[in-house]
Amino acid sequence: MPTAHSREDKKKLNLYQNSLEKAIKGRDEKALYEWITLVTEEDITIHGVRQLISQFLQVSKELPLETQKSLLSLLLERTEARSLNSEELNIQVRETLSKLYETLGDFSSAARLLIQIPLEGSSRNTNDDYKVKTLIQIANLLFLSGDVSSAESYLNRASAGLAVTDRDDLKYAFKVCHTRILEAKGKFSEAAWHYYELSQRSLNPEVMETNAQYGYLDFLNHAVICAIVSPAGPQRSRILAALFRDDRTHSLISFEMLQAVYMDRLLRRPHRETFARLLNEYQFYPFQVDGKDIFEQSFMEHNLLAVSKIYSNIKLDQLGNLLQISSDEAESLAAKMIYEGRLMGTIDQVNRLVEFEHSVEIVQWDARLESFCQEVDHCYGRIVRIYPQVLNDEQVMDWNR
Repeated sequence: MPTAHSREDKKKLNLYQNSLEKAIKGRDEKALYEWITLVTEEDITIHGVRQLISQFLQVSKELPLETQKSLLSLLLERTEARSLNSEELNIQVRETLSKLYETLGDFSSAARLLIQIPLEGSSRNTNDDYKVKTLIQIANLLFLSGDVSSAESYLNRASAGLAVTDRDDLKYAFKVCHTRILEAKGKFSEAAWHYYELSQRSLNPEVMETNAQYGYLDFLNHAVICAIVSPAGPQRSRILAALFRDDRTHSLISFEMLQAVYMDRLLRRPHRETFARLLNEYQFYPFQVDGKDIFEQSFMEHNLLAVSKIYSNIKLDQLGNLLQISSDEAESLAAKMIYEGRLMGTIDQVNRLVEFEHSVEIVQWDARLESFCQEVDHCYGRIVRIYPQVLNDEQVMDWNR
């Protein structure tokens, strides 16, 4: 049988619930501030406070964002000032306020709120999945705020819990964050492979819904961009080949650029302008290498490799003209790539000449291609001698066109 005290608590609870509904409907900010102050000051049972604050967190979503921020900040301050003996309640307010800051674009403040949630040595029972989820959220927010180093630190902490979780959505969110950090640190070859793997993953509906903001086409475009700006060399060639052979890339706006790079064509200014628009759309970082924009650097390296496929040797002045840099810069670039094993060749400094070395595979391929063309020419010659009328046949291709 309910006691007089419990009946009084229930009456007081109903009174606060009604006053909250009235203040929300009337958009009465002053009344809402007073409501928060009274709820956190009154001698109400902890169960009653939890119920009232949970209701407030739900109905306050109807208010303007800035109003929500002010009210939630006051609520957090008041719940921490008063010993409510409830970590769960404090965490609930923190998570709600953090989500609001994220919506407003203040990622640093959103991260700080989550960082203050006790994940270790807490009086409450915190499961591993919650720890991993929170650490990944913090890493994502720090990354969005521009603090890549701290984001990587929190993500490393989350990696320990991945071994004991069977939740695909957490593993997926971890991989997305890790890949974005690789990209932000300029590790484009690794990032390209990770983005490509993400674009291929077959996720169950629950995971797809949780991570709906990450479409496979976005991952594929990021993979293409990272592959293009990767340091020229064998590793870059492998990821470019994988992407070019994937039918899904043929419908991307980046495919024309991918095709030009994969085919070892010289990249001219129109290619660079197209790529610059693509970078702007996907909000890539303005990296610098040796005082040069990393994307310009990647274009120069690509063009140098393309030149090496066409020429056996070339004067440094001519190479500089092709790369649209000085001959000294062309020499330094060639020397760097040769030293790193990304370009086969030597530099004759006396004669100001770069001599390219072609691998045995390329030489053999050229020889086989030349032999095939000779055989085709021989067959065509025999056909013409036996059937001379084909030269006048309109249905036969004009080989001289």
